Amino acid sequence: MRMKSAFVGLASGVALTLSAVSASADGGYRGGAVVAPYNWSGLYVGVNAGYGWSDADWQGPAAFFGVNTFSTDPRGGLVGGHIGYQHQWGHIVAGVEVSYDKAWLRDTVVGPVPVFPADSFKTEINDLLLIVGRLGYATHNFLLYGKAGFASGEVELSGVSGAPVAGVTFNQSERLTGWTAGAGVEFMLSRNLILGVEYNYVRLDNEGFDMRSGGTVVGIPLFVNLDDVRIHTAMARLSYKFGGDRAGPLK
Repeated sequence: MRMKSAFVGLASGVALTLSAVSASADGGYRGGAVVAPYNWSGLYVGVNAGYGWSDADWQGPAAFFGVNTFSTDPRGGLVGGHIGYQHQWGHIVAGVEVSYDKAWLRDTVVGPVPVFPADSFKTEINDLLLIVGRLGYATHNFLLYGKAGFASGEVELSGVSGAPVAGVTFNQSERLTGWTAGAGVEFMLSRNLILGVEYNYVRLDNEGFDMRSGGTVVGIPLFVNLDDVRIHTAMARLSYKFGGDRAGPLK
């Protein structure tokens, strides 16, 4: 009888030990429920930097010379920051985020109008503002997420003429709006530091630029209809999350 009781006690102890080990692999116990060891909930701020490439089609200003459309492909670096808040329910993480990047996406096209081969036309994307919702799946210290929302960016068009009438200039910037969608993955280095990479697709709606020339000939009216601007960015991120408590029970 004593041996039977000892065996039952030993078996129960082994079962409890194995259950604890299994739970610790996913987190631990809180009130009899398994909890996640990494908590993605909370307010966070951070910095981001990366590279962007895009395409933007001009309609004008040289339609009367038989050139109705030509393309520019601005590309370059971006540096900025972000702030957001998210909450974790088991493996599911959802939140909102605002990010702003100073951008140096540039492209200059020379000679798209054959009769004026020295004329140059430049497209610049000077910044990007994104306001998005995020939805992700967390496992341990990894978070895979998608995002979508509102986008805005300052786009600047400029040009300068070459021979035979050199030095005629124009320049104008407009803030364009549109939408964005993307995806990323984050790795929690510690309970407060998060490292990540993400891809963003941004589409800014077409806009008309109504300008007048300057330089050697002043006052000539110029109109450029800029088609939808399509931007791709690949970004690295480092975030600081406030608070570091454990997450709630896993479902």
